[in-house]
Amino acid sequence: MKPSEREPEQVGGHGGDLALLYRGAVVYKPNVNKKELLFYQRAERGEIPLVTKLHLAPKFYGVSVHRAPSGAMKEYIGLENLIYGFKHPSILDLKMGTQTWHTECSPAKKAFHMKQDQLCTTTKWGFRFCGMRVYNGTTKTFKSYDKHFGWHALERTDLLAALAVFFGGPCPTSTFSTPTSSSTPPPTTTTATACTTSSSSSSCSSSSSPSDPLCCHSACSALTGNLRCDVIRSYLRRLADVEEFVCHSPWHFYASSLVFVYDADDVGAHPPTIHMVDFAHADEVPGAHGDQGYCHGLSSLSQLLRSLLLCGPKL
Repeated sequence: MKPSEREPEQVGGHGGDLALLYRGAVVYKPNVNKKELLFYQRAERGEIPLVTKLHLAPKFYGVSVHRAPSGAMKEYIGLENLIYGFKHPSILDLKMGTQTWHTECSPAKKAFHMKQDQLCTTTKWGFRFCGMRVYNGTTKTFKSYDKHFGWHALERTDLLAALAVFFGGPCPTSTFSTPTSSSTPPPTTTTATACTTSSSSSSCSSSSSPSDPLCCHSACSALTGNLRCDVIRSYLRRLADVEEFVCHSPWHFYASSLVFVYDADDVGAHPPTIHMVDFAHADEVPGAHGDQGYCHGLSSLSQLLRSLLLCGPKL
């Protein structure tokens, strides 16, 4: 692979000389922030034990020099390639927390990010979409969604519809859905407005609480489809591991992400995974007991995933 080629599986992050370099089982990230390097080094030394014990972050393979897309020689951090070995990886990148600006940033940058956080799902829900790539087993194609997907999905039902896409649900027809590309074009052009949803409400679980908005026929009909409930259950267990660390440690994370990966063809061969990534603004705060903004995002996300289990045929 040429260094200038951006791996199609990279659903978030930067391009140019800041892009990731994929080399088999290892991915190289530009070493432009010493805090991130220090976090990985400390985790490797066992100084952040839960990160190592629960495998919450990609494995660290040291620092090395490689040719960047511009041709210049740059220093990179070697990390575990989280999609290596997957046949058809579906990938979701969520930026976690209620605050994406670091406490040391300039007043202008703080004001900009505060406004952005309030306009999208960050402040209210504690997470926002950074990118998503989903494999469709019927059309044998991937569809990618950029960071604007779900940007305005501020209501619970809209967020459920957005998350359902990742687990095999239909593409929602509301305006927040904007697919950006398809790595292998399907026989006919597919756009957000061409996505269809079932009008049947039979997928509403009889055990659901009538007070739950998800049980309204209109909401359930928008979420019918072969949702990968086995993957959702696996992620709920994994999110509990993340919560054990994030909500009970002195670490605070700003603009950090969770990366979700599962093999759309064979989950048995590769169990679904969740990893914490992007530690450029990770701070250890003496005396602190958890990152409350990140914890809010984990709680919101877990509640939404549990609600998804009430809809759609169970696989």
